[in-house]
Amino acid sequence: MAKLKSYFRFEDALIPNTIAWSYILAAYIIGFYVIMSDALIYNLAGTVLLAHSMVLSAYFVHECTHDSLFKKNRHNRLFGEIFLWIAGASYSDY
Repeated sequence: MAKLKSYFRFEDALIPNTIAWSYILAAYIIGFYVIMSDALIYNLAGTVLLAHSMVLSAYFVHECTHDSLFKKNRHNRLFGEIFLWIAGASYSDY
């Protein structure tokens, strides 16, 4: 775990970022699954969940663009590219 902490710009960033990334990924997958339901209430809930995960992903793209998440530029670039896909900007160049 100490090795993982060394990748981040700030020493205490591992746990909060891991929680946020887990939420983004889970909300993205569950949101897509739920919007395929026949019930309107599930469609609405899935849309909100999906939109929330995409907005949070865009915030992480912003942080990676400023190289403020990881110490090394290549790590920020890699995660920035991943979050661009989740945010719906897959054709955009990082």
